[in-house]
Amino acid sequence: MNEQASIPAVSEELRSLVCHHIDGIADVLHGALCRNRVWAGDVAQWQRANLGKLTAAMIRLNLLTATIAEHMSHAGASGETLAQCLQIDMDDVDVRITAAAQARLDGFTGKPPSSERQAYWHEAGRRIAAGR
Repeated sequence: MNEQASIPAVSEELRSLVCHHIDGIADVLHGALCRNRVWAGDVAQWQRANLGKLTAAMIRLNLLTATIAEHMSHAGASGETLAQCLQIDMDDVDVRITAAAQARLDGFTGKPPSSERQAYWHEAGRRIAAGR
């Protein structure tokens, strides 16, 4: 029996979400790269500009990895598998999968919001899905 036959295909929704965020992260990083090539300001301005852009990219990347991990969790991935994929200790898996990632995935997949506190992230997921 072919072992690959039991592995489900990656959903269009998940691929779309990943592409949306990778495009955004790449745009932020490309902007920082281009700005650095022609920088003429002082070092304090350079530090603020770079840290702001790099932090924005890092936050988006962390949210993306948490959202993928949440998707894997919904699909039945074990805590051990999630820890291996995230390259973290098993005790940290629940910390990495944030409420924001859960709400955004729910909005993206059309599930109702689980709480009002996460309405912003749920709406963000819904808007990303609508823009595909």
